[in-house]
Amino acid sequence: GKQDLDEPNHAFVIIVRVDEIDSELRYNLRSVSRSETDRIVKRIEKARKSEIKNMPGVPKFLKFQRSVLRFQYRYTSWGVMAVLLILNFVADVIHAEMLPDLTPDQIDIFSKFDIFFTTVFAVDVAFNLVGNWFWPFV
Repeated sequence: GKQDLDEPNHAFVIIVRVDEIDSELRYNLRSVSRSETDRIVKRIEKARKSEIKNMPGVPKFLKFQRSVLRFQYRYTSWGVMAVLLILNFVADVIHAEMLPDLTPDQIDIFSKFDIFFTTVFAVDVAFNLVGNWFWPFV
């Protein structure tokens, strides 16, 4: 419409990750209006969501692997794992400081902490292994 032509040009960048970690491609685009920019972004988001679902011949495992990899490389996943590592370290320090004078109840609590953290970290390693499928994992 007329109001779209009166608006300033809108520039935006599309960043495509190549290997989910380091490499990326950048596309610098410019549109005539904000509404055109919104339409382009909505089309890209829609295409991204259906990219693997609609690919013929892609095995279900590869679709699952892609989902695991995307989950694994979210900053929130990294943040949660970082917090859990810190909590594990704090629990181990407290356990080491109390070691000579532990009661049976305290020994049981620290044992449960160890089992919890070991299980969480084993699941994280399994997710990483499935998402990267061994060679990039090693």
